Amino acid sequence: AAAKAKSQKDGPPPIPPLEVREAATTRAIAMIKRGLEKEGAQETGHPYIPGNWSKEFKPVLGPYRKFVQTCGHFKIVDGDIPSNYTIHPVKGEPVTIVAGWETQLRTAWETYVTDTPEKSRSTKEFLEVVEKCVQRAKSAKETANGDGSQKKEPSEAPKKAGKRKEAEAAAAEGEASKPPMKKKKKAAA
Repeated sequence: AAAKAKSQKDGPPPIPPLEVREAATTRAIAMIKRGLEKEGAQETGHPYIPGNWSKEFKPVLGPYRKFVQTCGHFKIVDGDIPSNYTIHPVKGEPVTIVAGWETQLRTAWETYVTDTPEKSRSTKEFLEVVEKCVQRAKSAKETANGDGSQKKEPSEAPKKAGKRKEAEAAAAEGEASKPPMKKKKKAAA
């Protein structure tokens, strides 16, 4: 249990190499398609989930529903409640899934179209604002780091120290001769 708690504190697990993810994706898609062909695989309204997904595929490909939604080989039909959904193979070529930032940019464009009167809309104006946002982000990053680098050197990082450590450091430099005083307890009334 202690090893598990420690591993969770260390952050997310490393992303597997591309070759491993591609091989696992191919195997998972084939396994899901075979499972969907079985009689009654989803007749209760719950999705078909390969029995070994959590052990074999989840560490490499992530949560099942998210994988199915983003791989482009399946479509999801939602049921009455979030846990009730069914998975269906896409006919023909797999659908190309758009990257997250492209979706956010499309949402920004749709917001622009909604908020701007039709006669005032301009693709050029929208792109100029996007360019300004990029320049401001770059400028802010360079200002924060001093030289535009992403990583600060350890000497530049702000140091957090308690009063006792500050006093010890000052004493070591000869600036203070006494350690910090303890607070006195108040007498009971």
